Amino acid sequence: MILRQAMLDLRRTPLMLSILTILLFACKASTSFLLTTKDGVFERGWPPHHRSTPIRTERALALSDKNYIASIRSQNLAGAQSSRKDNQIVIDFQNGMTAITGETGSGKSLFVARALEVVTGGKGISTALLGSKNSEDVKVGEPVVVELELNLCGHYLKAAKSFLETIGVDVPSTGMMVLRRSLVVQQGRRVKSICHINNQQVTLKALTAFSRSMVTVVDASTAAAALSKPEARLAIIDSAVSPNLLSEVNDARRQYRQARRKREAIERELKKRVLPSTFVQSDDDENVELMNHWIRELGVFRDRVQVFRERVARSIEQINEVHDAILRFAESDWDNDDEGAMFEALMDFRDVIVSLDEQLVAAQNARDALAALSSDQSAITAIEKTRSFIMDSLGSGDHGKASTRSLQKATERSHELLNAVEYALHACSKFMEDDEKGLIRTIEYLRENCPFSLEEIDSLLLDWSSLARKHGIIPSSLPTCHRSLKNERDGNVNARQLLPAAVEDEEAKLSSFLNVASKLTLERKQVADELTSSVTSRLPLVGMERSIFTASITPRGDAPNSDDTVEFLLLHRNADDEKKAADGGRMNEIASSGEKARILLCVECELPGSVAASYAVARVKKEDETEAELVGLPPIAIVYDEIDAHVGGRAAVAMGSMLVEQSKWSQVIAITHSASIAAAADSHIVVQREYPAARKPSKKNTRVNAVSVENTARRNELARMASGDIAKNEAEAFAEALIREAMKAKNVN
Repeated sequence: MILRQAMLDLRRTPLMLSILTILLFACKASTSFLLTTKDGVFERGWPPHHRSTPIRTERALALSDKNYIASIRSQNLAGAQSSRKDNQIVIDFQNGMTAITGETGSGKSLFVARALEVVTGGKGISTALLGSKNSEDVKVGEPVVVELELNLCGHYLKAAKSFLETIGVDVPSTGMMVLRRSLVVQQGRRVKSICHINNQQVTLKALTAFSRSMVTVVDASTAAAALSKPEARLAIIDSAVSPNLLSEVNDARRQYRQARRKREAIERELKKRVLPSTFVQSDDDENVELMNHWIRELGVFRDRVQVFRERVARSIEQINEVHDAILRFAESDWDNDDEGAMFEALMDFRDVIVSLDEQLVAAQNARDALAALSSDQSAITAIEKTRSFIMDSLGSGDHGKASTRSLQKATERSHELLNAVEYALHACSKFMEDDEKGLIRTIEYLRENCPFSLEEIDSLLLDWSSLARKHGIIPSSLPTCHRSLKNERDGNVNARQLLPAAVEDEEAKLSSFLNVASKLTLERKQVADELTSSVTSRLPLVGMERSIFTASITPRGDAPNSDDTVEFLLLHRNADDEKKAADGGRMNEIASSGEKARILLCVECELPGSVAASYAVARVKKEDETEAELVGLPPIAIVYDEIDAHVGGRAAVAMGSMLVEQSKWSQVIAITHSASIAAAADSHIVVQREYPAARKPSKKNTRVNAVSVENTARRNELARMASGDIAKNEAEAFAEALIREAMKAKNVN
């Protein structure tokens, strides 16, 4: 009574009323202890979970009622035809919550959710989206076009402009962004993407990076994926963690990994050291002099090898055809031979020389076997013997009288054929020996292009092996031994002296990383505790009165390469015995698809943008700051694609209320079959198919339209959703009641 009287007195005094208002506002604001950044974006605060304010209050403050999807236009998507002259199916949106309804099969999901997947760079486009259930029926050259119009301002417009500048796209003076992707089927059934931002062509990669963080599509399958993958669950928690702390952890992790890689590189360098078997670690003069002797000796041999290698390299500069082994040796280098490849290449080089010499001898033997008259085994000698035998077959002297005209003709024909064989043998012999492209000349050319004797190569290999035996190492390691000796003589500043400092730096970086990572773990636990309380308090509203949601964090410990583990648990209290422990387990294992969808909606209401964050971890993260800035912002629009499919009754009404609540922070587009959810929307669009009255309905003559409905038309649509064609009058009255109660709820909130 005293407080009431004081308030009445204050109402008579405008100045005192203003002071009291300021004090009450200050007290109210102090309960959430929000922190501001230099950009005016708020860090995470913790309002009580029973209030409608989401956990990530700064996300809501970063958003603006001017950031939303303005329209989606599609042409030829899945072969659909429009009644418009340009054959475009156009869906215009307003900010707030929009309901998309229509009969089953009308194309609600196709022209909103699937169209958004296409225009935001989705891969694996099915042939159904290109207009056919059979890939063989897809029309070549007929483009499928999807266009998305976004209205941006504030932080989103600033981030978008920064990103567009990096990819060379002109920045618009207004906040209107038009994204377009055309899919053209080419020969071979390949699909080509042509992407534009504000009528300027960009790559598919750029379009994806720009758009995927702006829009999130949630359906039953994606909801299950967001809750089942460990990295996605962690991303949901991290969406409420201080961005500065996450950045600090990432920087510390990167610095630690760089220090670790540096230490590992030094250790690899030390492991590569190859020293003589008689080497003794000592700084006395005698040992240093011995080391210098070895280095000089190997240096002289190194120069000899390098001179020979340079001769080989010069000899093959003008050659069109070079054997791989010769090329490998010509490209090798004593000073950079870490794998011992130079000795192996020289051995292969020797094998090539031996092989060429053997091939030349074989070709000459083939020529001799074919045409040498001095050889009893040559083909020409065999022909002469054959000719003599043919003459004998004709007969001579008294026996020749037995010859007949037919025998003479057969003998003459045999001589003709034998002459042809002899001519062919002479031609083959001439080709092998005299022709520029013949067998012998080709091998001789290859050998001439490699003007190195086998004796010279064997001498080099012999000395190489002798030096290796002297130092007790394998021949291929001789170049490495030479470098290792020089490093030892010079103090090994490249490895041995740097290792202790590298180990110390790695330990310091690891300690720093684990320290800041422990802070992140504590904040994640705080987020998990708040999320547990907030989501559990919402579950009765969605028909899960006896359920408990728990977000559990398992710390990483001292393992630098691991991360905290997040588990989402769903427990159910016993209806008969309240004292009995709740049963349940991991959500991804025991929850139904309907429960997952409802819980994800509760999570998104508490952590705006968390669903988009869980999807972002599946994409390749770039180091580009502008893209990171885009990804860091919550989506301007969330599309819920029939997540109410397994929900009805009071739970559907509660889901509608949550979607309305979420629409305060971002645009919400709900594709739904629930009249309760559709009635809660600020605007209502019906996707419908028009069939010709006098003709048999078919894909070619069916037209698709998206119509915004209000007043009577909206009431009729809600009535259809509620009861179909049954009890139309009662259904319309029920629809009117749904709209009225939804308006009352909005006015109260």
